[in-house]
Amino acid sequence: MARTVADIEYGSFQEAARELGLFADRNEATYAMLEAIRDLRTPRELRILFVHLLIHECVDGPLTLWELVQDHLAQDFILQTNNCANLGINLALDDISHLLEEYGKHLSDFGLPEATIHSREINHELLRWSAVSNDLQIRADNTIGIFNTDQQDIYSQIFSAVMESRPLCIFIDGKAGRGKTTLVNALCDKLRSIGRIVPVNNKNEMLESPIDPSDPRGELLKEAALIVWDEAPMANRAVLACVEETCRRIMGNDLPFGGKIIVLLATSGKPVQWNATDPDFAEFVDAIGDGAGPEIALDMLSKVHSASELIDFVYPADILTDAIACLTRSILCPTNEQVDFYNDTILRSIQGTSRTYLAADSLKEVDEQGLTAPDSILDYVAQHAPPGLPPHSLTIKTNTVFRLLRNFSVDRGLVKNVRVVIVQTGIRLITVRLLKGVVGGINIIDNEDILIPRICFSVVLASGHTLLRRQFPLAPAYSTTFNSCQGLTLDVLGVDLTRPVFSHGQLYTALSRIRHRDHAKVRLRPGENTTTNVTYHEILV
Repeated sequence: MARTVADIEYGSFQEAARELGLFADRNEATYAMLEAIRDLRTPRELRILFVHLLIHECVDGPLTLWELVQDHLAQDFILQTNNCANLGINLALDDISHLLEEYGKHLSDFGLPEATIHSREINHELLRWSAVSNDLQIRADNTIGIFNTDQQDIYSQIFSAVMESRPLCIFIDGKAGRGKTTLVNALCDKLRSIGRIVPVNNKNEMLESPIDPSDPRGELLKEAALIVWDEAPMANRAVLACVEETCRRIMGNDLPFGGKIIVLLATSGKPVQWNATDPDFAEFVDAIGDGAGPEIALDMLSKVHSASELIDFVYPADILTDAIACLTRSILCPTNEQVDFYNDTILRSIQGTSRTYLAADSLKEVDEQGLTAPDSILDYVAQHAPPGLPPHSLTIKTNTVFRLLRNFSVDRGLVKNVRVVIVQTGIRLITVRLLKGVVGGINIIDNEDILIPRICFSVVLASGHTLLRRQFPLAPAYSTTFNSCQGLTLDVLGVDLTRPVFSHGQLYTALSRIRHRDHAKVRLRPGENTTTNVTYHEILV
């Protein structure tokens, strides 16, 4: 290893290794923030990064780091307040406080000073979406334009109720993948684009009691045009009654849910894509989900017998060079070993300069006693990444497709397994972008840079030790397991069934990612034409 890092030559290999992040370092968060500042990231991006570092427990001394970088995080507010540093810093703290609320955290939880100037929660919510109102309008209109009859009818009922300030409680039930989330997202986009408050969208933290009518959550719920409760039947009926009582108390009346517009979502059965264009294929996949088998004939699907054939079908050469086009394609496999093979093969075939990041691994119990970890254990976990952890050696290329291994922000769509495009690779930060939407059959990437730092993962090993791994929460996403593909809507699908499925509903989950049989191919062993379907019928009852 050379002693030069980022064109700077260090006095020793140890210093160079530390700069590369090969050692666990209590100043990791500071280095990440300073790297973002050197890269001229916007104050808003810096504040979001600061919050991510706090939430993932990457910061050894939050107050010390804040005092070091506060002027950079508040620069936009300082300029808006005629160079009043104190006022600008207070506004930055207020913004950070608002960002932390998504995670149920407060500035005081990290020993940070409270802002002395507080903007109303409602203004925060309106300002949050006003800058992208045109984008929300376009995305909503594009989605509404492809609604089926049922979706259009439900959308019209809810939208009319909002515009007429008419109480409504509506329960939407259906198989996953039938378009409930698509419907609700379009509705939220439309309402936010016209300045309406929609604070809760597919998550229920906002409804947790107690809520006081005068506190920020109470104010927000009172002004909310719409409240969405995902997977409502999974909640105890007492919880539903408590929420209903809370809404009546906040609104100051005895109407059901205080007269608010409540959308309750439920999932029955398993997913076939909501706008399937191949009814026979949809019926075939539904039968698998309903327990057909255990042997399933795959006469309806095209088949290949080699990994290279499957890769060429899903990612032909002209597509592989376009990361954005790759976002709606995938090869699904039952095991992590198969997934790693496909991802490694595809990533190596993509032209471009790569950067390899080595994790800082340690054993919690050994560290606490001030001892040295056994090389045999660390060497083993470096070669065999436990499930759910990024690899010890992570190779990344710009303009390639990866997925997040941790939840960063549900509000901003930065959730586990979401696919992103790599924009830039730094030493302690990786810049990615999300898929914004599909317009006219073309994938559109978001123009917002998302800064991903290294974070700490922990897992208990078979030896009983707790492995601590500091690494970027990213993994290649050209292939993924059946268990990790839920929520994906794909244009082209490859399924490797050379190893049979081994868990309930896996085959159904995989085949239901696409709308038409012509968009999929399965890989089987030579001479095979059937595969196994595992279904526990007692779950379906």
